[in-house]
Amino acid sequence: MRETYVGPLAVKLLTLPSSGPTAVQETSGSKSVHGFEARKRLRTERKERLARWQSNKPGEDADDPRDVVAIAFAQRNMGDYKLKTAPDYVVPEHQRVNAAKKLRQMALLEESLYAARLRFNAKVLELRELKVQLINELHRDQERLVELRAALASSGATPSSVSSKDLVVDLREWPEQRERVSDADIELFLREQKVISHVQTQTGEADLALTRIGGAEKRLQSADRSIAAVARALEGTSGKEAAKGVTIGHLHLQMDDSTAAAATASSAHAGALNVENMDEDDVVVHEYLMRQEALLLERKQQREIASFDAAVAHLRREKLALEVGFKQAELRLFTLLSELSLLESFESKENLLSSKLEKSKGEKAQIVADLRDVQDLLTIKKRDLDEWARQEKAVQAEFLTLVNGGTGSSATPHPSFAALQKLFKRKIKRAKKKPASGGKEEGKEPDSARDGEYLKFVTI
Repeated sequence: MRETYVGPLAVKLLTLPSSGPTAVQETSGSKSVHGFEARKRLRTERKERLARWQSNKPGEDADDPRDVVAIAFAQRNMGDYKLKTAPDYVVPEHQRVNAAKKLRQMALLEESLYAARLRFNAKVLELRELKVQLINELHRDQERLVELRAALASSGATPSSVSSKDLVVDLREWPEQRERVSDADIELFLREQKVISHVQTQTGEADLALTRIGGAEKRLQSADRSIAAVARALEGTSGKEAAKGVTIGHLHLQMDDSTAAAATASSAHAGALNVENMDEDDVVVHEYLMRQEALLLERKQQREIASFDAAVAHLRREKLALEVGFKQAELRLFTLLSELSLLESFESKENLLSSKLEKSKGEKAQIVADLRDVQDLLTIKKRDLDEWARQEKAVQAEFLTLVNGGTGSSATPHPSFAALQKLFKRKIKRAKKKPASGGKEEGKEPDSARDGEYLKFVTI
């Protein structure tokens, strides 16, 4: 009955061999042994790591290297006003500034400004040269467009109508060409003088004034500087036949209309001859190719003009940024100039104080030398006084020997010892010697008086 209610897994467990529990115990024991070894290894690693950290641990009185670096940086770049105004504050050597250093700062700032201006001017001049090359390229493309449109018109196709711009160089962009005179300009001037003189002889001053006004208006409108155009205008030819060319030095920036018309007519005639010899399909293909070439040229012109305009706009933005920087640099220059004036005034005062200090140091050195000489004299005088005291003691001993007959206890005192000792110790004021003979006699009077008094005292 029990087997019917117990599943097959329970039957297998009940029928396991007797070695099962022992194997389970051995497995758990091996796992515990491996866990103990792992924990022991981890404890050993922790002890080694702790010992390594303890060996690298700084001492109790050691300074943190980061704190040392921060303190050094703070000492070099101290910005505390209270500390800087302290009476014992000394400015570091690398932070001291004088008038020469301030002038050097101003010179370097002005040099950097000059270099920035030169770089910007170089960019402007480069863009100006690029504009001339671009105008020449656009003129060539425009000539090719005129040829293509003429060929399309001669073949009966309708060319694309695109407004062509008259691209010329502004003479104000070339100020260095203002004073340059070429042979063509000289010939133009001579031709104008000849024509003007001829007109003056024929028409008079009123017509000459009108001619000058009309010529000035034409020059302002077309910027025409060619000799042929001026000659034809003064001779009465129509303005449409005049050549439209701008010559600046060695640059010729625009072709004459007559040359362009001739080139266009010749190219159109050649295209017409070629079209006559072509089939109808070839003509269509040729027209399509010409239209595509014209379209590519127009896109190229637009792309080049847009690129040039973008370069000009970028240069304009750069100019604005440079102007801001230049204004800031000018303010900085004014600040440096005021600092320079202060430093110069400080240096004048410092020079005055330095001269006084040097004078005082010289006087002090002289006083120290005099004091040393006086000390040497005092030493000599002290030595002399010691010698005189020794001699006085010797004389005193000799006096006692002569008067008492000795200095010991066996000496017999002289009956007049007190009087003789008083006379011996008496101080006599001697008069100063004079160069005259009377002075010598007066100087000897105290000696004779002393001798007389001594003899008188002894005879008593």
